[in-house]
Formats: sequence, structure tokens, C-alpha cells
Amino acid sequence: MWALACFPFFFFQAEDGIRDFCLSRGLGDVYKRQEVNDELGHLERAVEEFLDVLSPGGRLCIITFHSLEDRIVKDIFNRRADPCTCPKDFPICVCGKKADMKKITGKPIKPCVEETERNPRSRSAKLRIAEKI
Repeated sequence: MWALACFPFFFFQAEDGIRDFCLSRGLGDVYKRQEVNDELGHLERAVEEFLDVLSPGGRLCIITFHSLEDRIVKDIFNRRADPCTCPKDFPICVCGKKADMKKITGKPIKPCVEETERNPRSRSAKLRIAEKI
């Protein structure tokens, strides 16, 4: 890993008292920037709005580069593909909620070995695809 070879590690004390292990350049600043700019909140709202305005048969393709981003996209896709809130032991759905999209990719599509050799930054990329019903 390039980042591990070039930058020294350090610990910093978070406001909530949890010690985080991060890199001196990059990782700590990424988390701070995401929190200050509410980037994850904007991502969540944007994905919901994109799915709302998408025409039937239209596909939404999202490439994420960070695990927190991927978790948000994955959770939204799962919730919209299976919106039923009935307990799992009910034999049939009684809540009446219907899916408005289906997941095209169950698991994310990751770059192949050749791509990561040509472009090392692509190793964290994950592609998820959903289709409006």
C-alpha cells in the first residue's frame, strides 16, 4: 500500500473519547471533511432523490470509493428493493408496501486485478446498480 509506505502513522483523540488510528495525511482529513461538509448526508438524500425521479426501467449506477459511502448506498438499495416492514415470521405481507426498484448487482462489482495494477487507486471502488420498476 502506497499510503502506508509514505506517511507515518499517528493516533489522535476524537471528541467522543474514542482513539482512532489513521494516517497523518489523508484518512483523518477525509473523516473530518465528511463530517464538516455533511457529505454522507448529502449522498443519502441524493440517492433517494435520484431513485424517486428515475423513470421506470431506468438504472442508477453508483461508484463508491469509501466504506461509509458504500454502506449508505447498499442500505438504501436494500430498503427500496424490499420495503416490507412485516415481521419475518408472517406468512404473507400485510403492510402493503411494494418495492419501487430492484437491485441489478447483489454484490458490488469490484475492479479486476489488471485494473488495480494499472490504477492502484481503483482498488477501493465498488459499483452498485439498481433499476426502477
